[in-house]
Amino acid sequence: MISLDFLEKSNAFKGLNDDHLKAVQQCCQEKEFQRGEKIFGEGDDATHLCIVREGQVDLRFDLSGRPSSEKNTVSSLTQGMTFQWSSLVPPYKTRLSSYCSGRSCIVVMADRKQLMTLFEKDMRLGYLVMSNLAEIVGERFHTLQDEIANRRGHEVMFNW
Repeated sequence: MISLDFLEKSNAFKGLNDDHLKAVQQCCQEKEFQRGEKIFGEGDDATHLCIVREGQVDLRFDLSGRPSSEKNTVSSLTQGMTFQWSSLVPPYKTRLSSYCSGRSCIVVMADRKQLMTLFEKDMRLGYLVMSNLAEIVGERFHTLQDEIANRRGHEVMFNW
């Protein structure tokens, strides 16, 4: 069973009280992946909110008709970091592909339907989790902006 301490330290469930954490805990299971294994593919139905428990997960954009490449990594996630936030946001489709990038990784997977049922029963819980997800999405957006700015700056400096 996933520990309450782990859930409490994750960026998706920070600030939840013990009762909320225990309810979320019932929605979770763990799954192990090996290096290079695809966890989810871009465009898949997003059925689980995921948190890295051990190892590292890379989020990538995959080019159609081509094998996945580490060059297409948008973000690398480590312990306690959340991905698959699109499981809680319509149209419930995965935005990026996710891959195990270390020797192995363990991912905590919270079932979307069970979480949504909890949120309907306890709107405070739903508000707290969705507020945390808004912060996660905002951080990812800023990281992407920084990466674009760095690449543009490099192009300006070296390709003029």
